[in-house]
Amino acid sequence: MPRIKKFNPRQKHKHSDLSIKNVSVNTVPPPNLNNENHDANNASCRSSSSKKKLSYLENESYSDNNTSSGSLIIDLDIISQLIESNVACKYCKNVNSVKLVEDISCRRGLATKIILECSICKVKNSVMSSSVNRNRIYNVNIRLSYAMRCIGKGQRSAKTFCGIMDLPPPSTKFMKSNSIILNSLKEVAEGCMLNAAKEAKMINNNSGDIVAACDASWQKRGHTSLNGVVTITSADTGKVLDAECLTKHCHGCISGKGRHKCMKNYTGASGGMEAEGAVKMFERSVWHRGLRYVKYLGDGDSKGFLKVQDSKPYGNNVLIEKLECVGHVQKRLGTRLRKLRKDLGVKKLSDNKPIKGRGRLTDAEIDKLQHYFGLAIRRNTGNLKAMKKAIWATFLHKMSTDAEPKHHLCPLGMESWCGFRRQEAGGPKYTHKNSLPEAVLEAIEPVYKSLTDDSLLRKCLHGGTQNVNESFNRSIWQRIPKTEFVGMRSLQIGVYDAIICFNGGAMSRKGVLENMGLKPGANMVKAMLQIDHERVATSEKAILQSSMEARIMKRNRKRKREDKEMEEQDDYGPGMF
Repeated sequence: MPRIKKFNPRQKHKHSDLSIKNVSVNTVPPPNLNNENHDANNASCRSSSSKKKLSYLENESYSDNNTSSGSLIIDLDIISQLIESNVACKYCKNVNSVKLVEDISCRRGLATKIILECSICKVKNSVMSSSVNRNRIYNVNIRLSYAMRCIGKGQRSAKTFCGIMDLPPPSTKFMKSNSIILNSLKEVAEGCMLNAAKEAKMINNNSGDIVAACDASWQKRGHTSLNGVVTITSADTGKVLDAECLTKHCHGCISGKGRHKCMKNYTGASGGMEAEGAVKMFERSVWHRGLRYVKYLGDGDSKGFLKVQDSKPYGNNVLIEKLECVGHVQKRLGTRLRKLRKDLGVKKLSDNKPIKGRGRLTDAEIDKLQHYFGLAIRRNTGNLKAMKKAIWATFLHKMSTDAEPKHHLCPLGMESWCGFRRQEAGGPKYTHKNSLPEAVLEAIEPVYKSLTDDSLLRKCLHGGTQNVNESFNRSIWQRIPKTEFVGMRSLQIGVYDAIICFNGGAMSRKGVLENMGLKPGANMVKAMLQIDHERVATSEKAILQSSMEARIMKRNRKRKREDKEMEEQDDYGPGMF
């Protein structure tokens, strides 16, 4: 077994020299760094979501006894020469007479008939190179189909793979395996989601009333996708509780087939899939999962919450509370500022200059304001007054100058994120270098007033996001490329495989093979264990403070470079020459 590289939080890496101490006092740092909720004060006190989900790895041990097992890719000529020179026929006792040949007429995909033949006594013994499972499909063929689906590929890619590897072409019944794989995946995924529901209930003191994050994702970018997936995750455990696959396409109906099972389960605009899927999952949550999703964590991109509220899945006496995703509320600031900049165009502000340009409302400045807006919300959870104060503190901080400082809302003390306040507490001298013109801030002030409305911020007091849903959506489209359309079965295969791996790790695929009547094998167990270990190691490294600071600095450098390139660009544009 290859050595599994485990994560060592003390090990230095290429970004280990970046720390908060290296941030210049003239750079506006993230707001409210002295808040008690600041990232649990130390990244070493936290565990990544992946580590929590894959807790089985802590007690998992696998001994490699170096026994030969599993499947191998072998050159048939080499094996034939080895047998011919070392094996004697058990009937005529002659050496150099036994040959290993393949009966090409008996090929069944990657499974083929292997014949041992004596050239002297003409005795033949044959065997198929793979066993048949209870579904009457050769194990090697169904493994190939499942493996291709796991990496987001289909029959065409399987043909290319087999051709490059000098293997027989995949079985003509490649697509037939989909229904078998789908049934096994669905059964394992359902069990996985039921366990996640029990875990969520246990965390809530055996109460079935939980906070659920709902989100949708579409296969095609834009608003014309034929396929969509709606998911519900637990805000407490970060695991998928339910998923609904929706499609507006049925190949059988389009091709004019007579009797067939119609796969189409949605009619209407693609944007309405989220609302449709959310209503279905809320209505079945009690009998399907033993849960009631009494708090709906979602964005404001669709009518999902309104549709769920109108459907009254838990009767008239149970009101479902709407919670806003902090990440999406944060994005609203950036979206509205960019729209404002576009609407104003070259219109002059109070200082007789346009809103955009060098030292004014550039994309880099909008990204900074958006980032600080989100941090002010996240680091003042549960306190509406403090949250509102922190947001306006960042606004006034950007308005401040050496001649007219406006830091009365900034936190006090040496631990403050505000350099001016640190200077007052005996710290180094602070010079305002990153301020925005007052005219620009006057123009964007209405946007801030709109997004600091009490009714909106109350929905953000929980501090939660839909990051788990976004992460899961990414897992889906790794298995189903957005560049190539797939049918309903392939969509469901990708979704169910993503669920079991997202909730329980790659090792969950072992249960899928066992459900199909296949023995997973030692090589598969080794590979899945290594994948899960690497996933945890990557996640643990990502939450280190030094890693986060390095990512922030990298983004800042990219923004500055892009702004500079946009200002210098004069040799390309529609109709310029």
